[in-house]
Amino acid sequence: MRSAIRTPRAREAGQWRSDDGRKKRLTSPGSLQGRTPRAGNAHIPLFVNDYWRQAIELGAFGVHLGQEDLDMADVTAIESAGLRLGVSTHCYEEVARAHTLRPSYMAIGPIFETKIKVMKFAPQGVAALRRWRRTLTSYSLVAIGGIDMSNIAEVAATGVDSIAVIRAISQAPDPPRAIRELAARMGPA
Repeated sequence: MRSAIRTPRAREAGQWRSDDGRKKRLTSPGSLQGRTPRAGNAHIPLFVNDYWRQAIELGAFGVHLGQEDLDMADVTAIESAGLRLGVSTHCYEEVARAHTLRPSYMAIGPIFETKIKVMKFAPQGVAALRRWRRTLTSYSLVAIGGIDMSNIAEVAATGVDSIAVIRAISQAPDPPRAIRELAARMGPA
């Protein structure tokens, strides 16, 4: 599955997800109309979170799967459809499992405590992220979990390729400004 997004730092991607605590089926291509395979007029790759069948149907750029989703996903179908694959990892065993799939990127986390969803893993911290960056040199890495304005520079200093945030934008008083500031603190591409 090794068709990674290769930019100097693969940061410019969007992800559609539904995190209301329930798995919901995307019932209509209209819900993502104009966002696939590139997100709207921004011309950035769109990854669909969890819903691999719908990602294929909609012609998304890629799909992001958690460990539980991997149990039910048809990775061969994802690859055959030409979608990129991203995989969440939280520990050594999950990294090893993801490695067997040769994903386009691995998401590493949570780096810090997150309030968005209940995690069964303790925060890994920046030192672990730095170690993963040194170890997983052939993968694009995405740092996830609890990243915000107060800690993004420390995360960026690990050499991680990209970050994923929810709260840092969704709870910001001015989301467009938050996006610009996060990008600036992440450093040059």
